[in-house]
Amino acid sequence: MKRSIKAQAAAFVEYAYYTAPDTRAAILAKLSEIVKERQDLAAVLAGTDSPAQDFAGIGPAPSPDTLAELDAATQRRRDALAADLAAKDTLFCEICRAMDAAGLTFSGGEISALKRLGLPDALAADLDAVKAGKIAELPAAERLDADTAKSLYSALTSTGLISGPWDTFAYYLGQQTNPKPKRPETPLSWRRSGALFAYFARRISERMQPGGYGYTIREKPLCLAFGWTDRQRVNDIRPEIQKVRNGHRPKDYAQIDIIFNTL
Repeated sequence: MKRSIKAQAAAFVEYAYYTAPDTRAAILAKLSEIVKERQDLAAVLAGTDSPAQDFAGIGPAPSPDTLAELDAATQRRRDALAADLAAKDTLFCEICRAMDAAGLTFSGGEISALKRLGLPDALAADLDAVKAGKIAELPAAERLDADTAKSLYSALTSTGLISGPWDTFAYYLGQQTNPKPKRPETPLSWRRSGALFAYFARRISERMQPGGYGYTIREKPLCLAFGWTDRQRVNDIRPEIQKVRNGHRPKDYAQIDIIFNTL
């Protein structure tokens, strides 16, 4: 059976970690290869003309039935190219996520070199998550707009799931102002189980990443925002997040679903 893209990414990172002479160089080369391949696919997709355009100015146009058949064939080719492109993008993101799970990072220079090859915002966000020494923060493109942030904060506090001031919630999860405000000294506090927090982390990550590349559970910035120590994140929350990734739904998960389904 063909392995999923996520499994392929995990296997490659594991191979690089234990086998490659230079783990980072091996992963960097693989990601560079993916970027170049996706650029080739995007160029071919952009240059795929309709049959009517292909025959324009050449001579008598084919019959309507023939054009319809050619249109269908062209659309199938476009769909296949788009699927291949989406698979490349997903593989790129999953390799970054597997790196993060393994505790591997890139330097700022290595990340900049990859970005110069040309990356969509969603891919760049997952790449930024594995930058060495980076303070764990949600990517700007994934932060909640003001109305959504206020609604979510109100729902979480009124149900007793969290405690803490609105300004702190807005700092960690909402859109940032310019200049960036000072980081709050006191984080928010999650008032329920680690298992339920892992489910919340999944639901909010899905909400913040609606594109077609899957989603990353933003473990580090969310744990930082809600008061979990790094030791708790690794020893307690990460195993619960893995269970959630595998389809586990903890006790009271429906309370989280109601909140997100009504935002």
